[in-house]
Amino acid sequence: MSFHIYETETTKDKIDFSIILEYWMGKKDSSAMATVYVDNIVIKAYFFDDQEIENDITPTEFNSIDDHKRLMKFMTDNFDQKRTTLQLNK
Repeated sequence: MSFHIYETETTKDKIDFSIILEYWMGKKDSSAMATVYVDNIVIKAYFFDDQEIENDITPTEFNSIDDHKRLMKFMTDNFDQKRTTLQLNK
């Protein structure tokens, strides 16, 4: 995992939720992006607001049904299905 902060052009090895909250509250002009690696699958997470977190994937990285299963496991392990909120403190 890497967490890129656009404002300072720095990268951390974990999500700094305080940066995301400051952006959502209007205290910062730019947000941050997390890159999550699930084996050979790269997931780019963009934190637009508390109601919209986008996860981008590249379909060409899926070479088998097992790749699909790994992605589904990641999504179900990290997102609460009732509220669809990211579990940031795992």
